[in-house]
Amino acid sequence: MIKIFILVIAYSFSVNLWANETEKKTETAKNLEVAPETISPDLITLAQQELDFDEQQLLLKQKRLKTHIEFCAPCHGKTGISVVPIYPNLAGQHQEYLLKQLLAFKYRRRKDAVMQGMVSRLNEDDMLELAKYYANISIGPSQPNPTGDVNENTN
Repeated sequence: MIKIFILVIAYSFSVNLWANETEKKTETAKNLEVAPETISPDLITLAQQELDFDEQQLLLKQKRLKTHIEFCAPCHGKTGISVVPIYPNLAGQHQEYLLKQLLAFKYRRRKDAVMQGMVSRLNEDDMLELAKYYANISIGPSQPNPTGDVNENTN
């Protein structure tokens, strides 16, 4: 009889424990909010490292773009407005157009020894970033260049 009593108590205890655990899990699922103290320090460190990596990648991308802009500036101007009339303005051109031209020079569908040399070191991501940069520069119908002359060359 004592054995049966002990078994009943043990069974009741285990059922009660299981019910409490299930209730806690259900409550947690309902809340869907994680208390800060339940987050593992390793998870926080990993998340911070991921954010740091993303920030470093963005800074590297910005630095690369700045370098490429400096490379284009002697002919097309730092702001995409050419200081020399024989070179086209890039500012305000459509992004797709600029990218298409850069790709054409890179893959020799458009012939120009100078531009082919300039784009040879660029990958397609670099060309896309340059096209975005110059396309996002807003200009008026005619833009004065740094020498004071009006340059309407928008090719």
